[in-house]
Amino acid sequence: MTALIDELLPEWHFHEVHRVRIGAPRAVVMRAAMELTWDEVPAARLLMRLTRNDMTTYRRVLGDIANRLAEGDEEIVFGGVGSPSGPPELAEPVAESFRAFAEPGHRKTVMNISYTGGVLSTETRVLATDPATRRTFRLYWIVIRLGSGFIRRAVLSAVRRRVRRERSPR
Repeated sequence: MTALIDELLPEWHFHEVHRVRIGAPRAVVMRAAMELTWDEVPAARLLMRLTRNDMTTYRRVLGDIANRLAEGDEEIVFGGVGSPSGPPELAEPVAESFRAFAEPGHRKTVMNISYTGGVLSTETRVLATDPATRRTFRLYWIVIRLGSGFIRRAVLSAVRRRVRRERSPR
């Protein structure tokens, strides 16, 4: 079975993967991931506020990161198209237009959340649409990569805490 992220962005210039073992039913884990709010990830919320001021505690994390492009049994893929630096623009791309987009001066970003074999993971891929954008984004990536990775790991850990809290006897 081909992962949805592979169908949407099979080639990329920049890449990052993070994982956490949870070991709970898929439906429980994926629901917890989709319902996770910034209130449950305060350190990540603080970092996000450095780049965007609209992170409020009750909003859902994955809804703020990017638009949903595709969904399957084990994976949900979010993504967007944006300038070489800064977060992806949150216009409503559809999977077909996202795949086809190749206008120079932009970058395509996808991030998935996947749950297989008891492991929740997130993978981020970025493709620059031309060499100049790739060079510009490389500098941006150097600056944001550690913070971005921290946010992804914090979100995965928060999902695990939420699942454990929901499944613990009251």
